[in-house]
Amino acid sequence: MWEYEFKALLSDPQAVRKKLEILSGQVPEVISKKDLYFGRDGEPLFRIRQYETEGKVTYIVTSKVKTVSGCSEISRETEFSVDNPEAFCEFASFLGYRSFIEKKKKTTLFRYGKWNLEWNEVGRLGYYLEAEYLSEEELPAGVWESERMDLLQKLEMKDEDLEIRPYTQLLAESEEREKVLPAEGVIEIYSDGGCRPNPGAGAWAFVLLDGEEFHDCGGEKETTNNRMELTAAIEALEACARRNGIERPVRFHIDSQYVKNGITSWIDGWKAKGWISSTKEPVKNVDLWKRLDVCNRKMKVEWVWIKGHAGNDYNEICDTLCTEKIREIKKEK
Repeated sequence: MWEYEFKALLSDPQAVRKKLEILSGQVPEVISKKDLYFGRDGEPLFRIRQYETEGKVTYIVTSKVKTVSGCSEISRETEFSVDNPEAFCEFASFLGYRSFIEKKKKTTLFRYGKWNLEWNEVGRLGYYLEAEYLSEEELPAGVWESERMDLLQKLEMKDEDLEIRPYTQLLAESEEREKVLPAEGVIEIYSDGGCRPNPGAGAWAFVLLDGEEFHDCGGEKETTNNRMELTAAIEALEACARRNGIERPVRFHIDSQYVKNGITSWIDGWKAKGWISSTKEPVKNVDLWKRLDVCNRKMKVEWVWIKGHAGNDYNEICDTLCTEKIREIKKEK
């Protein structure tokens, strides 16, 4: 089963929910989830999830193995149920795994054609739509894009900021060429950006590891998720150049597929077409893309996508800095 997915933070969640109800024409299923991630050395290796629906509670353990081929990432999952989650957690601790992060989510599940659509309330993070398109065979990139745009138009979400997950790029990025960098002397960077709500008050943050740990953050009163993700990357690379020059290689860890795919795959096409996108519209946030392009071309940068809010310590630091900055900005209004 081939899966093609996207995720969006909703600026008007109730309006999107009403359209989902009309589109599906069915009574949605409501599921409460609580996830606890375990792992070693900063990398989550498995998750125990508590499902609650219609008064019934079940516990599912998921272990995930990732296979990277070229520019694409495929996840293979193994799942099994447990009757005693406390005993399982004790056993995991005995084996040397530690819990990293706990997440709570309330999901309203809709189905429309081949789409599985989750309207999610994710604690303090807001409301998200997570969409999964299931196909029995590989889809040409153009077909997937057409199906996605058709759904977004029906939901009146064409202007929402989307996070396209790695698996959706399996075909679209087949010709992407990644830079190969030596491990010795590599500077590690982590960044994050976001808004509450989107658009609205936003913040960016980064952690720079160049022998020392250096971090910085900032924000704006009116902005978007994507602008803050781009600004975080720009500020991080410019700070790195000021501190270390431009000769040392950089490994940039980022949880935004928008930024990662844009700078490694889409940007050459945009520039060749005079900053016009594949939809024949002007590229959004072109001022920031131009700044990031300058940084990326003059430095040796390897772009690495990581899953956000999945237990990586430096990603969590960036998220905390952004949350605190947004809180400060809202108090100033």
